[in-house]
Amino acid sequence: MKFTLATILAVATSATAQNALQVSPLSAQVLTESQTARIDFTIVDLRDGQNGASTACSTAWNVGEDSATSWYPCENGLFTFNFPNGIAEIGDFVLQARHAGFTGSAALNSHAGTAIWRCEAPGQTAGTDEECNLTEGSRVYLQAAPRV
Repeated sequence: MKFTLATILAVATSATAQNALQVSPLSAQVLTESQTARIDFTIVDLRDGQNGASTACSTAWNVGEDSATSWYPCENGLFTFNFPNGIAEIGDFVLQARHAGFTGSAALNSHAGTAIWRCEAPGQTAGTDEECNLTEGSRVYLQAAPRV
């Protein structure tokens, strides 16, 4: 499945996004010693009638392993997430999440020249080969792809 940057990249930081799930904060790391990767984030459901529903989410995987096939549960099991194209590198992937019948996605690409998702190698945290974070004040909105 091909996504265009316009349909899945949601980089609004000041606009309210109805019919979306908001992700912030979001961070990913590759740990030096174990060569495992880890992602941590918080999702808030912004849809009408769902305001306030939120949860923390995280998972870890072995670097180089395909992580595309599983839907991972968040702390609130009513939220789940996955990476439909896997994560070959933590600086460039698609995050997909669902809650209460809504599924949304967004692309994060530190190479795209946007200031929202930044990666550093080595990471600022001790023991990380690479570390990526949303820039201060940034939020990502996971929105449903338009129907064609």
